[in-house]
Amino acid sequence: FADAQLTRYTRGHFLTTHDDGVAGKNRVAAYVLTLSDGWKKGWGGLLEFYGPDGSVETAFVPRGNTLSMFKVPQPHAVTRVGDKVRAARVSITGWLRTGTDPGPGGS
Repeated sequence: FADAQLTRYTRGHFLTTHDDGVAGKNRVAAYVLTLSDGWKKGWGGLLEFYGPDGSVETAFVPRGNTLSMFKVPQPHAVTRVGDKVRAARVSITGWLRTGTDPGPGGS
C-alpha cells in the first residue's frame, strides 16, 4: 500500500539529510510527485542523494508533473530554498509500504 502527504517549501525551507527508514513503517520505496512548474536550479529546493562518504552523488531540480521514486533507505535531503524565491516548491510525497494497510488515520 502507499501513503501520501502534500509538501510545500517556500523561502528558507529545507529538509535535512535522512533516509526515510522508520521502525515499524515498513517503507520500501519513496516517491515525490512534483507539482511546481518553471522551478529554477538556482532557487534551491533540489532533491539530493548522498553516497557512502556523504558526498552528493545526484541532485534533481524539481520539474512540474514529474515523478521521482527511490528505494528506502537511501540518504537524501532537500536543499534550502533561497530567500528571494517567491514561488513555492509543491509536491505530493509518500512511501510504498509492506504489511497491512492501517487505513485512514493509521500510522
